[in-house]
Amino acid sequence: MPKGKKKQISINLLPKDPFFVSPVGRSMRWALGAGKYIVIFTEFIVIIAFLTRVALDQMVNNYDKAIDEKKTLIMDYAESERKIRVVQKKIDVLKTIDMQTDVAAVFPKLTATIPEEITLEQLTISTSDVTLVGYALSSEALTKLLNNYLLHPDFFNVDVNEIQAEVDDDEEDIGIYFSLTADIEREAGFIDKETDT
Repeated sequence: MPKGKKKQISINLLPKDPFFVSPVGRSMRWALGAGKYIVIFTEFIVIIAFLTRVALDQMVNNYDKAIDEKKTLIMDYAESERKIRVVQKKIDVLKTIDMQTDVAAVFPKLTATIPEEITLEQLTISTSDVTLVGYALSSEALTKLLNNYLLHPDFFNVDVNEIQAEVDDDEEDIGIYFSLTADIEREAGFIDKETDT
């Protein structure tokens, strides 16, 4: 006679709570299951934030150390920079004095090129050029003045800015008004320094 199949009997000693069968119970059970993963994810985020904070603190400390080292280096160079600035100021003062000496040395050579018939109203001297403004009693005197500058080896680029015949209130000729500019060549020795005075 064939043997009958054995039936497996499962016995649940814990009765089901009817609350978890209801929709509210099922929702709460799902929320509790999902809440475990949310807690784990939140803890993971907290751990990452903590590690990031530690790394950022280390970077800040490294930057602070680097800034302190640079600051110390700058302070070391500050004294050298101060000395360099003092030397630069002295050089500027010497250049100014040298320029004034050069300008003063121009006068003897200017007087040698200006005829007696020339009356100057304005004389401007710089380290690069001279400008003469005045009156010539005759055209011959003005021509002589121009020739003196054109033929002088230390004057170049002679430029006549203005020439105009001047008359007084009685319509009488009182001379020729002129304005001219000439460049001076420092390298050529026009401005000689008197070193042994």
